[in-house]
Order: sequence, then structure tokens, then C-alpha cells
Amino acid sequence: MVTLILEKPTWIDHVVVMEDIAQGERIRQYFIEGLVGNTWRELCSGTAVGHKKIDQFDAVQVQQVRLRVIKAAAVPHIRKLAIYNVARNS
Repeated sequence: MVTLILEKPTWIDHVVVMEDIAQGERIRQYFIEGLVGNTWRELCSGTAVGHKKIDQFDAVQVQQVRLRVIKAAAVPHIRKLAIYNVARNS
């Protein structure tokens, strides 16, 4: 699990996840969750990441974001976890 802890509640609507695929693509199923108030809420999910995966969802204000890998071929090597607010809600 990889967690981003934000300095203050922040609006987001996109997440970018990148794997280090030098030793193969490993992630087979994952969830991206955001801490909204005191509750973790699923923002999106997928079945593979590979070099780069960009997930889009309805804008939400979060205090933290975490990547939970549910299934993997081997231990995943996460190269990057980034969040964005493309719609600029705030």
C-alpha cells in the first residue's frame, strides 16, 4: 500500500499510477481510495497499471489518497503515485 498524506483537504479528479516495469508488470488488481472526513472511499479501481495508468473520477475533496494492490504477480514496485484536479473544483 502507498499513501499520500496531504497538507490540507484537496479537490482531486485524476490519479496517475506508474509501475517500475523493468522486471515485468506485476499489478493485477488495485483500488484507489481517498480519505473523505474520517472515511476511506473508493475513488476508482483497475486490473493493470503497467508503465502508466491514468484514472479519472468525479471530483472529491480528500485528506489522503492510497493505492491498495489486491492482486499481483509479484511484489509491485510503484514508481509514482500522483493526484490532480483537472476540472479545478474548489
